[in-house]
Amino acid sequence: MAIPPPAGLPEVGHHPPIPAHPLNYSNVLKSSPTIPVLSSPETANNGGNSSHCGTTSPMSISIPIKPIVYLHGEPTVRFEKKEVEVMIHQQELNLAVIGKFSHGWPEIGLLRTLIPKQCGLKAEVNIGLLCNRHVLIRCTIAEDYDTLMSRQTFEIKEKNKPYLMRTFKWDVTFNPEEETRFAYGWISFPGLPPHFHGESSLFSMAASVGKPISIDSATRNKQGLVVLELR
Repeated sequence: MAIPPPAGLPEVGHHPPIPAHPLNYSNVLKSSPTIPVLSSPETANNGGNSSHCGTTSPMSISIPIKPIVYLHGEPTVRFEKKEVEVMIHQQELNLAVIGKFSHGWPEIGLLRTLIPKQCGLKAEVNIGLLCNRHVLIRCTIAEDYDTLMSRQTFEIKEKNKPYLMRTFKWDVTFNPEEETRFAYGWISFPGLPPHFHGESSLFSMAASVGKPISIDSATRNKQGLVVLELR
């Protein structure tokens, strides 16, 4: 479910405004907290029971070479959904962000230096040329992913010449010929009891408004407000 973009997303390190009258969630939440059971990507779509790899890490799973199948005379290779999820893990795309330059861009070698410095990233990132005008930024920590997703645009300067970079979440439906169909915004839960501050419970509640994609750094580090970004 897409939501219209707000008048302005919060700058990095800032929080969205909090309502003047905090809401009370005690009437809609169970009095006895439940402990969520998180399933791994390889078991999430198999009822929690994995017949593919048990508790094996996705990084150690070997996907077999697929046979060519002809469909209406055209060669086709088919992958199962759980295999695609494993490939996403293996290619380190769980925290991947697309950077789009619509009006020119520096050479990719320079971008690998400029983007981390000028976007305030803290850990190592892998930046590659995805296709014309698009770069793929693989983050290694959630905080850097949140930083890139917390703003709609970044200004990347090379020798005092600015280049506008728009950022949006990578997913398997990415098509460089189409504009993203999604808008991003923030949702907060003021007054939410602290035992519901975990990712599983927050994502479950936020799903009633849109698709949650990240939690802000203060919430993640148990330092403040409960704020999530939605698509």
